[in-house]
Amino acid sequence: SGRFVFAYHGLYIIYVIFYQVTHNDPLRLAALLELRLFDTPREERFDRITRLVGAHFGVPIASINLIDTHRQWSKSTTLPEAGDLPLAVSICAHAVLANQSVVIGDLSADAQFSVNPLVTGPMHLRFYAGVPLRSLNGIALGTLCIADTQSRSLSPAEVANLHDFAAWAERELTMDQLAHVVQQRKAFESELREREVQNAAVIASLAEGVVFHQSDGTIAMCNASAERILGLSAAQMMGLTSIDPRWRSVHEDGTPFPGEEHPSMVALRTGQPVEHVMMGVHKPDGSLTWILINAHPLVHASAERPYAVVTSYFDMTHQKAIEQQLTAYQQQLETHNAALTILAATDAMTGVANKRALLARLEVEVRLAQQTQSTLSLLLIDIDYFKAYNDCFGHPAGDSILTQFARLLSQTARTSDLVARYGGEEFVVILPSTTNEGAYNLAERFRNAVEQTPFPYRVVTTSIGVTTSTGGAHSAEELIAAADAALYAAKDQGRNVVVAAALD
Repeated sequence: SGRFVFAYHGLYIIYVIFYQVTHNDPLRLAALLELRLFDTPREERFDRITRLVGAHFGVPIASINLIDTHRQWSKSTTLPEAGDLPLAVSICAHAVLANQSVVIGDLSADAQFSVNPLVTGPMHLRFYAGVPLRSLNGIALGTLCIADTQSRSLSPAEVANLHDFAAWAERELTMDQLAHVVQQRKAFESELREREVQNAAVIASLAEGVVFHQSDGTIAMCNASAERILGLSAAQMMGLTSIDPRWRSVHEDGTPFPGEEHPSMVALRTGQPVEHVMMGVHKPDGSLTWILINAHPLVHASAERPYAVVTSYFDMTHQKAIEQQLTAYQQQLETHNAALTILAATDAMTGVANKRALLARLEVEVRLAQQTQSTLSLLLIDIDYFKAYNDCFGHPAGDSILTQFARLLSQTARTSDLVARYGGEEFVVILPSTTNEGAYNLAERFRNAVEQTPFPYRVVTTSIGVTTSTGGAHSAEELIAAADAALYAAKDQGRNVVVAAALD
């Protein structure tokens, strides 16, 4: 609502009019602008109406008024002089706001309009009747109204006549707009026909197959690419559905692809698009074609279920073959990498773990012993007088001794142990969850097995240092250093002995 104060002959008249923001409704204002009539010269086609209306009802005032955001403007009126009227004073604004005809026999006796300057001022209006003039979409834009300085009434027949005149005025108001709409519609229909032709040409030239399914799933249209990809002519496809078992469709793993799960059938059933589904289809010649499918349902604005679905097919056979080749190459590469990993962790001569693998495994076992508060033992093993053996019998013989020695250690060790070549003629065995006594006994078994094994040329013996860490309290370096000290003690004792040293 708003309160408007008007000054008239030095007197301030407080005039309150309640109106809604409907006057400034964007749709109404847009419809007003589409008329292109505001502030245009008078036209005979409108003046003819107001003259006839004034003469028919015998009133001095007959007007065709339009209501803007802040004023009432007359396109035609029988008043000799007519200017803009403020919206707050306009009686026509009430008819526009109410969107219905307004008839007031005596304005001076009406509580709402008795203080209106048009009633109290020089115009001295007493009678008013107005009928809304609407746009093509039914929005009230103005009125055809009649007014008099004398009070009077209208019979129902006269009210009906005023409505008929208003319909005439309304038709004149919207005539240009209607002609423009008709012209636009014709242009749109022409453009639509042109686009249909273009779309048909585009669909026909697409590399991907396009198939149009009706609401029951039957195929009603397809392009040439669909014929090529699916291996059937358009005549053979017409009337078929995706459920037909003759498609012999399969998943990527080779299992049957049920027709009910075909993207087109799912889209029809759910009303939702289904995209990027891979399917293998056997052509009539027996060859297998891999296709990537997208299905998009078509739904009318007022409907819930699709009336059709458009399905596109991309031939992925070549890409699938490349993918399979890449998968095979990847598997070969993984096998090769696994072999390289093993080689990187293996001593090339003896086939047991190398020093790098030994140190990495020892770090892991130390951490595990710390976490589980378990014991961890280590054997450091040396082939006695190996340098002299090499000098006497040659390096090939020495290499043979190393290989046979490593094999013997691996056969004697447990599956949980790790046998590694530490360097030269030295070997290390990691013994997880093994006490110092258990490690010593295992070392004795190693030593005895070596002594009892027939090696070429002469007897081979070994010296072994044993150390044990309890609860993972020592580092890998400390374990190796302790085992090395025990090994030197074994050599000092004449070799071919085992010396054990427990870490504090």
